[in-house]
Amino acid sequence: MIKLPSIRWVAYFALCLAFLQGCAHKVNIFGQYSSDYHKNLRHQTRSKGAYTIEKVRFETQAVFLSESLRRAYVNEFANKYRLSPEEKQELLQEQMLENEKHYTFLVFHFSNNHKLSKIEKNARNWKVRMVQADGSLAKPKHIQDLQGDALMLSYFYPQITPWSRNYKVLFPKQEELMNDVTLNLDSVEANLSFHWKN
Repeated sequence: MIKLPSIRWVAYFALCLAFLQGCAHKVNIFGQYSSDYHKNLRHQTRSKGAYTIEKVRFETQAVFLSESLRRAYVNEFANKYRLSPEEKQELLQEQMLENEKHYTFLVFHFSNNHKLSKIEKNARNWKVRMVQADGSLAKPKHIQDLQGDALMLSYFYPQITPWSRNYKVLFPKQEELMNDVTLNLDSVEANLSFHWKN
């Protein structure tokens, strides 16, 4: 015979759910932010890692900044900071200009090996490249640390942890439109490939 949960537990669960929905940020029952932006962000996030019983060897999450994700970001940022229509339009233009010129990725990376914790343009430890339409591998035009207020970054990029190194990686766009986007990270530790539909 199936034992149904007691009324007390049902009421407790409903109370917890109501509390979560009443928080300053919208969250789902898993405690994840549930705005349209965060749903889009999770959809665009790819994760890979290597683990042993005793430790995490490395853990990497990559996000492809698609046009739809950028637009969702602008809407969420404008909502949180109550931007004027002019300020929102200016932010949207900045995002669309970068999208027009670059394929852009966010990389959140942790390794327990200090030498393998950094992702830099000329670093020998992790080689970062993007697969071009003809199959060739392109080097990034620029890699920069994600900068900004810690509270703001943790809201817009929940993948950030106290131990991760966080990067924005830009590749120049070619004339030929790519339907499939692949980012490669290669080292003696592992060969990682992250795939998206553009």
